[in-house]
Amino acid sequence: MKPRELVEHCIEAYTSFNSKKTTIDAHIELYLTKIDCADEGDGVFIKQVVYGCIRFKKLNKVVLTALYFKHGTEVSREDYHLYMIYSYLTLIRLEDMGVPVFRKFVLAQDSLKMFVWMTFIFNSQTLNKWMKEEWCRIYDEQYVEDELIARLLRNLPEVSDIIERLRELASTRDEDDVREGEEKCKLPTTKVVPFALSKGKPRSIPEPIAIPIDNPYKKPIPKSLYDAAGDGTILKVEEARKKAKEESQHKHLTSKAPEFETAKLPDKKVVRAGKFREALSEEAEKRLEEETRYVTPHIVNPARALGAADKAAVRLNAAAVLREDALLRRKQEEEAKLIKQYESELRDDSEYYEWQAKMRDRDERKRLEEGEQ
Repeated sequence: MKPRELVEHCIEAYTSFNSKKTTIDAHIELYLTKIDCADEGDGVFIKQVVYGCIRFKKLNKVVLTALYFKHGTEVSREDYHLYMIYSYLTLIRLEDMGVPVFRKFVLAQDSLKMFVWMTFIFNSQTLNKWMKEEWCRIYDEQYVEDELIARLLRNLPEVSDIIERLRELASTRDEDDVREGEEKCKLPTTKVVPFALSKGKPRSIPEPIAIPIDNPYKKPIPKSLYDAAGDGTILKVEEARKKAKEESQHKHLTSKAPEFETAKLPDKKVVRAGKFREALSEEAEKRLEEETRYVTPHIVNPARALGAADKAAVRLNAAAVLREDALLRRKQEEEAKLIKQYESELRDDSEYYEWQAKMRDRDERKRLEEGEQ
């Protein structure tokens, strides 16, 4: 593959990875199978770049934060993953790839984007001012100075030619000014796409007519149902019905009808409806009065009844006994309280109550006098 295609595949493989669904190894193998990568070297490059971006994610985040803060008007957010790939290649894999191979990867992209990136990352002031302090929070200070910063400054003389070439391309932006081994950036052409017109609904097919099919296992209707003189079944049924009817009538004729109480008349008089109504009502009232009349009991010796009442035993339950005991205790407590109060104060409340009664009598007399006046 060409350098531009390799970078695009690295970006796509990194952005499509989801750690919640699969592992990184399984994802890379599935992606290489999807793009049908026949070259073993290209597959190894994609795998190592994706692994490196995940491993050095914090390192790349510091670099890209500083890049977008310093060159916010010159870079786009859409190229975030592009700069992340080149951050890994520049900081970690520059000496492994070699400057000639790195030159091909840089010139394969847009000249203005790469010029901003190269002038930013290969600047000693940027490295020491913007990123060294943040890198030291993640890695050891000796590793930052000896490996990260020293590696970039060590390759700065060889990379200066690439920066000058990018400066020329970014300033001229001429399509014909492309050296051998460099790719020309082609703009996509407009493709004609037909209108998305709504299609008409297909014609509804009428439902098929149900064709009745006779059951081959169904028995035919017997002819005796239509011909009374066939096998004599209908005649036998009619004879049995008549016989059952005659037996039922004979049984009910011999049985005795029930006698109801409402059909009986009183034994004393035979009264027709509407006649002797007043006499019957008076008789009913007299009967009711005799039944409800109170007869005063005749007591010969009341002393005997009172004595029996006095001798009657009253049985108290547990609740009544407890109530009586509680009442007795309460009275004893009140008396003990009065005695104790009298002993401590050498007086009781009798004088106060006497004075209170006199004052109330005086007020009452005064009120009555004022009313009489």
